[in-house]
Amino acid sequence: MRFFKGNYISLVVFSLILVGCGGNVDESFYEKTIEDGLDYFAVEKYSEAEVQFELALKEKEDDELAKALLAQTVAFRKSLKLFEEENFDEGFIQAKTVVETTSGSTSISNKAEELINNQNAIQEKIGKETEEVHKNGAAEKFAKEKAEREKKEKEEADQHAEAGGLTNSEKTKYEYSDFIGYYLHFDSSDRSHSDTVAGIGHNQVVVAWWGGEGNEYDILDKSIEDNTLTIDYYTSNPYTEDERDYGTMKIILNETDGEHSVEFDFDPEMDFYKVSYEEILSYDYSIIDFVN
Repeated sequence: MRFFKGNYISLVVFSLILVGCGGNVDESFYEKTIEDGLDYFAVEKYSEAEVQFELALKEKEDDELAKALLAQTVAFRKSLKLFEEENFDEGFIQAKTVVETTSGSTSISNKAEELINNQNAIQEKIGKETEEVHKNGAAEKFAKEKAEREKKEKEEADQHAEAGGLTNSEKTKYEYSDFIGYYLHFDSSDRSHSDTVAGIGHNQVVVAWWGGEGNEYDILDKSIEDNTLTIDYYTSNPYTEDERDYGTMKIILNETDGEHSVEFDFDPEMDFYKVSYEEILSYDYSIIDFVN
């Protein structure tokens, strides 16, 4: 019995010693690991910072600050890796998680916000470069097609002239000034309402719908054969899905009983009748007078 009792007492005392030791927190060690972790993060040694915050959390379990700092560091490292892998959507999500952690470190949040801003700037630069490449490629292709078309037209004109026909210059009936002006397409025979307006200016062609937005075409080059105006254009907002940024449109000018009308090749079934700027306004169109 004495042997059993002695061992029992020793076991209880040992257990109390363990419990007592487990409840003690070394505050100086905790504070040092937090400080070291922030220092490591400041010099971009993120894995070392993560280790220090883990030590702090191990020393002081359930500590909100240590948890938040560790979570911020882990998310920040993930965002860096995701951006390197060009997984930008997930990278932004992780970085925003760091910024939105209010119980952590402001300096770490600021670092994540700086990372977000840098990535946004990179994405914007890439987007502009891609757009420029697309424009240059489209312009180069268009120039090549235009040169081939002009060569073919010249060959046909020379053949026609050799055969005794009229040259292009002799066939030209109208001048560019004859095309310039405002035009309306009417959706009723009595012309009580117009559903589309068009304008042909010195440097631009505009087509717009009543109550809607318009399409603007910057004129790069133009030529006239008989009653057909051919325009090489650039637009950032094509009229149809089949149109390209750079392209060519043909506008046919008709004259009946002194009244001028035009047809656009992208919608040949629509006749646009020439009107004054004041008439444009009377049909409740809001358009800048860019023709006169």
